[in-house]
Amino acid sequence: MEGIMKRLLSIILVILLAAAGCKSGNYINTKDSIDDKDEAIIKEFRSHHEYSKDELKSLDIKYLGKVDDYRIYYVPFKGKEEVGNNITKEGYTFSDTSSTRIMGISSGNLYTFGNLINETQINIKKLYDVLPEEFKKQTNDNSSQIGDSSSKVTIESEIKTYSPMMSSVPGLPLEAKLETNKEYKNITFQWSAEQGKFLTWDRSSGKINILGKDVKTNEKKLYWSADFKEDTKVQSFKVFLKVYDSDSSKLICENSIEIEQKKDGFFSVKNK
Repeated sequence: MEGIMKRLLSIILVILLAAAGCKSGNYINTKDSIDDKDEAIIKEFRSHHEYSKDELKSLDIKYLGKVDDYRIYYVPFKGKEEVGNNITKEGYTFSDTSSTRIMGISSGNLYTFGNLINETQINIKKLYDVLPEEFKKQTNDNSSQIGDSSSKVTIESEIKTYSPMMSSVPGLPLEAKLETNKEYKNITFQWSAEQGKFLTWDRSSGKINILGKDVKTNEKKLYWSADFKEDTKVQSFKVFLKVYDSDSSKLICENSIEIEQKKDGFFSVKNK
C-alpha cells in the first residue's frame, strides 16, 4: 500500500510540474524525443538556477541512455563552477563538469551526478560508458599508470581461488606490492572494485570489518568479497588500486587487476 501511495504521489508531482511549466511560458517541449515527465522535473530543477522562461524553453537536454533503473541526461548549465576537481569513482575519472551537467531520473525522482555515484548502487562502469567523451578524463586498462616514474605497484593474492562457501578465509586476499626508489613516510592506498566489497580481517580475533567498494586506507592488504546484495553474474570485473603520498596528496602510481568468475561463486585473479 505504501509503495502504491508513493507512486501516486510521484505521478501527481510530475503532473503539477508539467502544469507549472505550461503556466510559466509553456517551456515543456512535447515534440522532442525527451520524456515529457522527465523534462518537467529537470526544467523545474533548473528553474532554481536563474534560468528565464525562454531559456528553460530552449534548454537543449540530451538523453544519453539508461543505466540500471536510471535514465541519464545531459543538461546544460550556465552558472559558475569550480574547475580542476575531477571526480574518481571505482577507478573511473569523470570531468569536473559532470557534477553540474549529468543527471538521472528514476521513479519520478531527480538525481544529480553526485547523488548517482554516491547515494545509489548504479553501475559506475556503465555510467562511464554512456557519457560523451568530454566527460571522461581517462580510460582504464590493465597497465600501470605512473605518477612517479621510479615507482610501480602490483596487486598479488596468496590464494588462487576464493568462494564464499570456503570457511578458511573471508575473501580473496589482495596485497599491494610497492616498488620505489623514493622514501615516502606516509602512504595511502585507494582500492575500488566494479563488483563486490572490501574488508579487513584480524586472524587472531576473527574480527571482520566491512569497508565498502571504494575505500582509502593505509592498509596495503585487504580482502575482496562478493556482495550478496549485488547480482554478481558477470564473468569478469576489475579491481583498481591507486597509491598516494599522504603528505602531498600526489599520486605515486596505480594499477588494476581483473577478477574472473569462471564458475558461479568461485573467484580468482586473472593472469595477465
